[in-house]
Amino acid sequence: MLLKRKSEQAKGNVLLKRLFLVSFTLTITVSSWIPWDNAEAEVIESGPKLTEVGPTRDDNGFPFWYKDSNGVKLELCLDPADPYCGLIEEEEEADPATLGFDPNLPIQFPDNYPGEAFYQMAEAEIESGNVSARGTFALEASFNSEVPAVGDQTVFGRVRIRVDGLTPNSNYTITHPYGKDIIKTDAEGEINYTEDIGAGGGFNAALNSRIGTFLKWDPSVAPAAPEGYIGDPNVLHRVTGGYQNQNYFRIEGPGLGRLGRIQTNLFSLMGKISTTNGLDIQQATYSQTADSGFIDVFVLSEVDQNITVSGTGIETTPLAGRDNQYFAHVPYTGAEPPVEITVTNLENNIDDPADDTIKTIKPVDRIIASANYDTAAKTLTIRAKSSDEVNPPALTVTGYDGIIDPSTGQLAVPDLTVISPTITITSEANGTVTIPVDINNVSAAPAGMN
Repeated sequence: MLLKRKSEQAKGNVLLKRLFLVSFTLTITVSSWIPWDNAEAEVIESGPKLTEVGPTRDDNGFPFWYKDSNGVKLELCLDPADPYCGLIEEEEEADPATLGFDPNLPIQFPDNYPGEAFYQMAEAEIESGNVSARGTFALEASFNSEVPAVGDQTVFGRVRIRVDGLTPNSNYTITHPYGKDIIKTDAEGEINYTEDIGAGGGFNAALNSRIGTFLKWDPSVAPAAPEGYIGDPNVLHRVTGGYQNQNYFRIEGPGLGRLGRIQTNLFSLMGKISTTNGLDIQQATYSQTADSGFIDVFVLSEVDQNITVSGTGIETTPLAGRDNQYFAHVPYTGAEPPVEITVTNLENNIDDPADDTIKTIKPVDRIIASANYDTAAKTLTIRAKSSDEVNPPALTVTGYDGIIDPSTGQLAVPDLTVISPTITITSEANGTVTIPVDINNVSAAPAGMN
């Protein structure tokens, strides 16, 4: 992982990472478990899930943050100079030129960017007699094809258990902050188990993983966590936040002494508390008549944010908000709508570009449309108009090679026996809309089908 390791361990981690990435590339399953280790687990206990994923950053394409059921939000820790990020590549002895990421240079996506980074990385290790064990519990940001690339980002929750020196072909119960598993050792007395949930899916897919609450250093045990972080990965420490107070890593089963178990309550823990709420522009449209012009902008962010919209011909205007939804209907001056509008979240430090709280978007026209299929006439009739009444753009119906007649505002497609449940209309002004098709003159259902 990205935490500092002794040289021998680091070399082992390089191999493990490469094995993972090869398998990861070959076996991606959307929103599911990626099984590349040889063990299977019976999950007999698991805790709550993460509750929310934040807006997407413009600078790297990953979410600003993830939020757990306790309201804790963590962001990616991406500063190589920050000792609390632990952002030291485990391949640090290799040539950075061959890795694609040099931590000695400024991070720049995608040219100089780590192949993996973390919202949370927690690890616990046990050494007892001949038994060596490591538990890893992480929320990881990575890339489907290993190489940092636009559109290839993925985030997943990982539970990984590695143990050797156990009794061969035997069941062991492993308890940790994210649940309890029963895992059988192989013929060598080893356990190699990895569960990655969310890999290859959208960013919401990671909400289904077992990494449901973020851990923190136990505040009753000195020293306190560094301000702005859940812990220091360079210092082993007790933690809180585990499911049912399972703030330990325990293995129970045969050959583990008089008590039949070994455990530790010390973890290496990395995570940076998010101070940036961010924003996502869902949509920005314009409408204009001979007398007036307006911009409608829809934004998602955290609750109670101070978000404004501005642009050429627009007076800077705050958006109204309810929960995490924000909206503004703003007049503009001029013969044409603004080429670009700017949306700013003033709750963040806008003087720091790294906060990425300013986003821009080009407004497009809004399309008002309906579609009706007459089963008797076998004709699909589509009615549509653009919100731009001054310079009405051409409207095209996808899949029917048709253009809405500007004089009538409709298109009739005859002799259709098969239709789709929806149609999509696009505008020369870049607006688009997908609408359901209404069905008229449907024959009575055959006997026995009512």
